[in-house]
Amino acid sequence: YSGVLLYKMLNPKTADGAYTELLEEAPGFSAVTSCRLLYYHTRYFPMDDPDFSQRMKRWDTGLSQRFSSKGLILANPDNGEEVLLFIPDLADSVAAGVIKGAQALFAGQPAFHIGASGWLPFPEEFSQAYEQAREAFMSRYGDIPSGGSIITPPPVSPAKRSPRNGQPLFSVPSEDLRAAENGLLSALIAGDKNSLPECSAKWLDLLLPPREIPLGRIHFALERVRDCVERWLAELQKKSPGFIYDPSEAALDYRSLTDSRFLFSREKAAERIADILFGLCAASSKSRSGADVMAQIARYMELNYKEPFIQADYARIFYLNKDYMSRKFTSTFHVNMLTYLHRIRIRHAKELLADSSLKVQEIAYAVGFKDEKYFAKQFKKITGLTPGDYRASLERGG
Repeated sequence: YSGVLLYKMLNPKTADGAYTELLEEAPGFSAVTSCRLLYYHTRYFPMDDPDFSQRMKRWDTGLSQRFSSKGLILANPDNGEEVLLFIPDLADSVAAGVIKGAQALFAGQPAFHIGASGWLPFPEEFSQAYEQAREAFMSRYGDIPSGGSIITPPPVSPAKRSPRNGQPLFSVPSEDLRAAENGLLSALIAGDKNSLPECSAKWLDLLLPPREIPLGRIHFALERVRDCVERWLAELQKKSPGFIYDPSEAALDYRSLTDSRFLFSREKAAERIADILFGLCAASSKSRSGADVMAQIARYMELNYKEPFIQADYARIFYLNKDYMSRKFTSTFHVNMLTYLHRIRIRHAKELLADSSLKVQEIAYAVGFKDEKYFAKQFKKITGLTPGDYRASLERGG
């Protein structure tokens, strides 16, 4: 139970209460003033390999013996694949024994490694020790052999230590990522399988470097793909009640993306992501029916409002007669396609006008208008105010 309480101490909301309970459960922790954490996550190990599995059993047995009198083995109560080794009060011999044992037992095993924190004050910086150890583990390149290595963080001054508050270890520019994902969603809504390879490649280039890919970056990328697919599924189902897709077909598991040495394969990841996207695209194409297509066109317009509007291109993308599409869209939304687009652009322009550093001309171009005067005319037609008057009303708090 002490291990469960230590995990609760990683949550700022429950840390104080968990530490108080820990002292009641195990009074000896009151004498612990510093700790070091070792971290590993078996999701990134070849647990299905018989030889590796046997080594892990010997490893677990050795840990139990080594930690029987000094230290604690913690398994995450919410995720059994995550393991922490808690070493208290500068017990360097214990840490050295663990490290030596790992290097001997897993020599030649490309995937096994451990992340280690520095020695930090306990309980004050226990969560920082966890972040250090986890980040060290996740910094190992998933596509390069490690062979039982122990990864430690660089020295960090106390003033610079701070937990990440759940933020990802790696990220990419949000605007670039959003643009790439909008491009993919546009292709899925339109059932445009021809543009998927290029859109998918751009997305993957943002998510993953070509080589020397840290596990943290891989984790971020796979979570991002899962989140997007889940969001896109919900949107496609909402826009098209006839949309049918089995979510299990979009499963994305780290182990399935590794090669024979259990090293991460970017090529396998690219192929798997492409398979998922083509499956979604095919399901989107099959689901089309009259009203659904109009909703898809409207959503496609929202995603691509900055682009030049050519009605014939929309007809081609959605496999419709241009005149039929125009009449059907107007009867569905009670405005023609261009007016609908102008409303989308003006809505975004109103958001940008709140930024006083942006010129009206810059905002016009940013939302898809190529002429400032035409933008101002449409803005007043839709809002009843000129862009300047609207900005002034915002500054007055109106």
